[in-house]
Amino acid sequence: MFLGTEGGLYVTIDGGQNWSQFKNNMPPVAVHWIALHPTEDALVMATHGRGVIIIDDISPLRQLTKEIIAKDLHFFTTKPTKMAESGAFGGYARMGEFVGENPTSMAQVVYYLKSRHTFGKMSLEIFDQKDKKIADLAPGKSKGINYVDWAYSLKPPKVAKGKTIVQAGFQGPTVLPGSYKVKITKGAKTYESALNIIANPKSIHTTDDRKVQFETAMKLFNMSEELGFLVDQIDNYKIKIDSILPKLTSTKMKKQFPVADIATKMQTLKETLVVLKGDNYVGAAEPQLREKVSSLYGEVLSYTGRPTNAQLASVTVLDEKLTSAKTQMNGFKASLDKLAPAMVKAKMPELKVRSFEEFKAAEN
Repeated sequence: MFLGTEGGLYVTIDGGQNWSQFKNNMPPVAVHWIALHPTEDALVMATHGRGVIIIDDISPLRQLTKEIIAKDLHFFTTKPTKMAESGAFGGYARMGEFVGENPTSMAQVVYYLKSRHTFGKMSLEIFDQKDKKIADLAPGKSKGINYVDWAYSLKPPKVAKGKTIVQAGFQGPTVLPGSYKVKITKGAKTYESALNIIANPKSIHTTDDRKVQFETAMKLFNMSEELGFLVDQIDNYKIKIDSILPKLTSTKMKKQFPVADIATKMQTLKETLVVLKGDNYVGAAEPQLREKVSSLYGEVLSYTGRPTNAQLASVTVLDEKLTSAKTQMNGFKASLDKLAPAMVKAKMPELKVRSFEEFKAAEN
């Protein structure tokens, strides 16, 4: 039950035996009228001095019991999240008008904590149907009911370094509708629940459309990371090769260890992979493979439905160029590997760079 008073909103879950003040985004203002929405789990209040206040989702309060309050942590049952398809930009209020904040379109993990988490590690992770971790979220640690938003999307891909900023590094693909596992680790204990994402029933896009869109986005996601790793290898090989060039003091040694020539060829390849001139304010540089992949990736992510035939054809063309670049790089690496035994014998540093997994795990 809900009680409006001169000092704010109060709630009871035991038929009026005990009352608690509701303070979550609710100021202690006089509540003059209360209405329960007939079809939504919403509480509407007329207040003095703050106009109308709406609590969008009171379903967790309706689920609260003495048994739940006694638990250290409890996940509340939530309705399936309908995936939003509208644009990110909305209208603006005219002078003198007030526009209230709409309910979030993101998926929400809602849980109860018996006491505030103060000491030790606490994490919140999302896993897909194959039990692969796809998201790390900042958990709510407050005593009582906590809400954590998830934009039902993956982490952005790791992209190649360049002179300009590319969109691919800031946005991850939206996941497909389905059930996802939520896991909270609190100290030595773990708690799990499910989060259900469904397509908007009013959507014009079919299940197959969404699947093709997701697969295309993931294809470009992986291409961005592979290209990033390719550039990372070239950069790291250059550092290592530059460090041994002073040791090649004679023409004979330079001929025996033609690492400088290999480094030059790698740099020539790099110039076709990423923009190396200009900056973010001067767009005169010709876009290279990184920029083209990123631009197409952004286009695919911006539309929920099936990519166009032209976009799908462009993916194929860009993938062929990336495959060709990887083949060239493998040739350079094979040449360096052939030199490795003689270089070890000559007591030169080993030309070894980090792996793809190490590249993805690195912060830079």
